[in-house]
Amino acid sequence: MVFSDVLLWAALIFYSSSLIPQIWTNYRIKSARGMSDAFIFSYFAGYLLTILYVYGQPFAASYRIMVPIETMLMCIIMWQRFYYGSYAPGGPLAYAVICVTALTGIAAYLIPWHGQLVADAGGWLSLVVFTVTQIPQVIKIYKAKSTYGF
Repeated sequence: MVFSDVLLWAALIFYSSSLIPQIWTNYRIKSARGMSDAFIFSYFAGYLLTILYVYGQPFAASYRIMVPIETMLMCIIMWQRFYYGSYAPGGPLAYAVICVTALTGIAAYLIPWHGQLVADAGGWLSLVVFTVTQIPQVIKIYKAKSTYGF
């Protein structure tokens, strides 16, 4: 294993583990209300798009392992939002999650035939999503004048 591979693994592990304190905080306070729905959803969508990008291109094994783990950790945060919140089964966040997951599944199905196109679209869309994903959370913190739960 080359030194650059070790650094890549370390960076991805540290980045992935950054979601664990939020999962623990949500569990400890039995709430995910400190995070805005748009923030949670955009992170979830960004990770799904990143999976398309990583699996549509010849990325290193570290990406192919760690990106799905990051996505699973984000799914736990999203599950906490539904479990600890008072959401109706047919709320707008639930519909958005179902739609994005279905569209990602369709795109993933197309990877064997149009891998480069799907990967490029997933990569560029994830760049856009991750660029603006912090904005809803900043607005929520500004309005609430509190970072409790975040």
